[in-house]
Amino acid sequence: MDEKEIKNTFKGFRPTILEDNDQFMVINFGIDQGVYVRFFLDKEKGVLAISGDMGACVSDWYLPTNIMKMAEKVQDIDTFIKRIQAASDIYTFDRNEIIEGINREMEQRGDLIPQREEEQYDIDFESLAYEIDYSCKFSHQTGMNPSLTARRILEKYGIDWTKFGRKIADRVYLWSAGLNMAVKQLIAAGRLR
Repeated sequence: MDEKEIKNTFKGFRPTILEDNDQFMVINFGIDQGVYVRFFLDKEKGVLAISGDMGACVSDWYLPTNIMKMAEKVQDIDTFIKRIQAASDIYTFDRNEIIEGINREMEQRGDLIPQREEEQYDIDFESLAYEIDYSCKFSHQTGMNPSLTARRILEKYGIDWTKFGRKIADRVYLWSAGLNMAVKQLIAAGRLR
């Protein structure tokens, strides 16, 4: 997700501090039509919970913090993901990339097959291609659910199909950017120091 898409997503969003005390801070970042992201920060425990129209998550940082420091921390997406304890889907899967990855691995395995086993390999490769096209289920949330035949072929050649096509979901980038945009707007308005 690029910066332009993020800015368009949050066009017109304004932050409102709903609660701010020594223990908690709650920021609602949204627009008048009711679309929002809500950030809950437990300042003492370093727990950031996010809810709203872009999904939900709970991340635990195990240290006392404030909202400005938390906004800095979530900019590192890889670290942010590691801190998430529970969430809406934080990964998405691309069907074409899964198929490309499997084909690439099968071709690499084919280069290592002894000549006497090439005929069986070719049969397996064709069977796998058929199974992927007609019998395997694909989901953006979970990746590929192979048919029993496809699973057997993939396991026979030692191919881990679960590692292909996985990307960080846009919502994770939006959570990070949304918190940072809300904090910057609050600082500019003199509501945070």
